Amino acid sequence: MLDQGSKFEWYRVNRNHPCEICDHIDWCAYAPEANLIHCMRVESPRPSRNSMGGWLHSSGRLTAVQPLAVKARPIAEPTRNFAALIARWRKEKAGELESFAATLGVQQQDLVDLHTAWAPEYRAFAFPMYDSEGFIVGIRLRGEQYKWSVKGSHPGLFVPYNAIRRMSLDFVLITEGPTDTAAGLTLGLFSIGRPACRGCEQLVVDVLKDLGAKNIVLVYDNDEHYDKRGVLVQPGVKGADTLRKMIPWPFKVSKFIPPTKDLREFLTMGGTKDLFLSMVRSAVRA
Repeated sequence: MLDQGSKFEWYRVNRNHPCEICDHIDWCAYAPEANLIHCMRVESPRPSRNSMGGWLHSSGRLTAVQPLAVKARPIAEPTRNFAALIARWRKEKAGELESFAATLGVQQQDLVDLHTAWAPEYRAFAFPMYDSEGFIVGIRLRGEQYKWSVKGSHPGLFVPYNAIRRMSLDFVLITEGPTDTAAGLTLGLFSIGRPACRGCEQLVVDVLKDLGAKNIVLVYDNDEHYDKRGVLVQPGVKGADTLRKMIPWPFKVSKFIPPTKDLREFLTMGGTKDLFLSMVRSAVRA
């Protein structure tokens, strides 16, 4: 049971009960008594008010309880200065990245290029999310057990702007999450990350156009599983396929489904740039 600070009992999703919204089997939670889903990946008009972040969704499986009314967001909502937060955190605790990089199995410079920082008040590492114009619109946090966002954050992309000048844009990887983005950079390939397997499709297209990229590789998470009905669920594949439909010609789009859980595990298990490109070239174009 997960205590969400409410009168309802919350339960962690698992293999037998994956999240109804994003189809993942971790991080999210559900409250059957209230017909609510607390999804950590897919945004809704109802952001969670607890320290974990995420968004609330009405469950489609139960109908005994009426969904809560959605309140309109105030027009004059204050905007947090996320860029100032990241700048302060990077200045205060820059040395924390060395051990974090070693834990992830990526190069420290790749975390630096993503403007990663240690956020002491959250006791978590922070990754800025950018809009299509290069402004920071939110911050994703990664603690020892949880992933969430700074309050007021909007979904954006993890873009290593510092790496543009030193890396080739012949192949651009589109990954899921900031640590897979860092893994792609450590492989030696310019990478852009989405905050989840779904969403931010138009942002991706806009950034690719600005970069002048030609060859795009969609990196799918190998996270397929069977739901309670015995139906095969492939959230990573489904999310990447949705993005593929929005990437226009003349971009050349390929796909990469790692033989491991995700791209970072592919890297830590000994995967190399040459092996990655060989597998991409031998695969059917997306």
